[in-house]
Amino acid sequence: QHSLVSFHMVYRPGAFDHYDTVFCSGPYHLKEMRAIEAKYKLPPKTLVEHGYVRLDSILANDSKTRQKPNGPKHVLLASSWGENGTLELGLGETIVETLLEAGYQVTLRPHPMTLKFSKGKVDQIVNRHKSNPLFTFEDRVDGQKSLHDSDIMICDWSGAALDYAFGLGKPVLFIDVPRKVNNPDYENINIEPFEVRIREKIGTVVPVENNIVDKNALLTQLTKLPQKIDACVSNEYIFNVGNSAQFGAKYILDMLKNS
Repeated sequence: QHSLVSFHMVYRPGAFDHYDTVFCSGPYHLKEMRAIEAKYKLPPKTLVEHGYVRLDSILANDSKTRQKPNGPKHVLLASSWGENGTLELGLGETIVETLLEAGYQVTLRPHPMTLKFSKGKVDQIVNRHKSNPLFTFEDRVDGQKSLHDSDIMICDWSGAALDYAFGLGKPVLFIDVPRKVNNPDYENINIEPFEVRIREKIGTVVPVENNIVDKNALLTQLTKLPQKIDACVSNEYIFNVGNSAQFGAKYILDMLKNS
């Protein structure tokens, strides 16, 4: 899977209809796919209890014994992309400025599609704060350094928030922009998307009014977040934690042998 998000809200209608086999990250994916098949009278697929390789990679790279040096709290701003993304709506400047003025260390890590379609808004933030030693701009999302180095993530509807919380046990502050909906009929499935129902378990939410983030609410919620959250990584949520790659490879090899 590209992300731990659900199958029926972020993905476009019919995104999985023509696959015979789908590797699922957790039990919720099984439930969602069966509901999609029933709703649209689709042939049943082979659903594999696979897991999520990126999560395993984050877990493997996390140094549990590393001592974080004394210094300001490090906030990673890693939003999703799209017309209702935090940066696309112009909320990023307020967030970054508020955090820097409050003495936080800030890393801005935009989605590659945000850089492609809304580069001007990113450039505006970078140009204004690039001389501030507390500010860092990261233009790649394939690395993990900022995930491990930061203390808190600020996000919206990006699947990166689930990677961060499940992989590192660190809290997420969600900016409550409109949901990322690429399937306008997602409510027909009648299952609350995983990325919606898990929010309150891995962090807290800051409301947005008229495309404005309340600065006081932002800072207040940041100070309330714990250093660590309860361990969410378990088979209650994700299959084969720590060895999903081996499981997936074995499944494919066995399938080839039996074909």
